[in-house]
Amino acid sequence: DFENARRHYKRACELGRRMGEESWLFVVSLNDLAELLRAQGKYDEAEPLYKRAIAIGEASLGPDHPELAKWINNLGLLFSDQGKYDEAEPLYKRAIAISEASLGPDHLDLAGRLNDLAALLVVVVRKIIAATFTVFDAGRLPESQEALRTCDCHRRAFARSRAPCSRDLAPKLLGADGYGGKL
Repeated sequence: DFENARRHYKRACELGRRMGEESWLFVVSLNDLAELLRAQGKYDEAEPLYKRAIAIGEASLGPDHPELAKWINNLGLLFSDQGKYDEAEPLYKRAIAISEASLGPDHLDLAGRLNDLAALLVVVVRKIIAATFTVFDAGRLPESQEALRTCDCHRRAFARSRAPCSRDLAPKLLGADGYGGKL
């Protein structure tokens, strides 16, 4: 259950802190506790833990460590869960850059990060499409046209994704015309 898990993660954090706040155990435990809180929807409690793990990781492991990429990606997932897509996207991109540089272009961790970014772009495109048709249905054609231009920019970015599975999914998710088949 969540309460027992939380108690154990907190204890792991305490034990890790005894080894020093730069210790691997402490930082990993912070991230794991944040993951638990995110799973429970306790975003305000999880966010500072992710940020602290990232700050300690950057200082102790360096800015290009693969574990740091995982923690950055997890913060992106937290923001995605909250609908804060503009904050999530640069985190995903940074995690991708770190993973690719440190693990290589064919590593499975990189594939996971690319999929997270692709999923974010799909959500954003779908929201823009829905908003476009809401505005269009309300008879506000200029706003609808601007929303479609924005949607097209996101659609093109999604289609250019380097993840092979993302390129394969794009037509299925967005429709053959790239707009969800709604135009």
